[in-house]
Amino acid sequence: MDSLVWVCAGSEGVSLGELMYDKGVKKYYRKAIVLIHPDKVMQRGADVHQKYIAGKVFDLLKEAWSKFQNEEMGKSAQSSSGPVMF
Repeated sequence: MDSLVWVCAGSEGVSLGELMYDKGVKKYYRKAIVLIHPDKVMQRGADVHQKYIAGKVFDLLKEAWSKFQNEEMGKSAQSSSGPVMF
């Protein structure tokens, strides 16, 4: 995230280790979504071009989060139904 947005946005780097578990992904997703929300970046003095970029990144983050949740729900359903037989 820190390489995608401008310095004034205040993003920090995230290590891969922090994203190994669902809780870490959720924590940093929430931080990122607040950080990059188009209205929030405008409040911090971003210009129109930066707001546009923030909007696109915001949409991509939401899309990625939705896919992540769907994959995790699929894993949960498989593990709760017992072993898969072929």
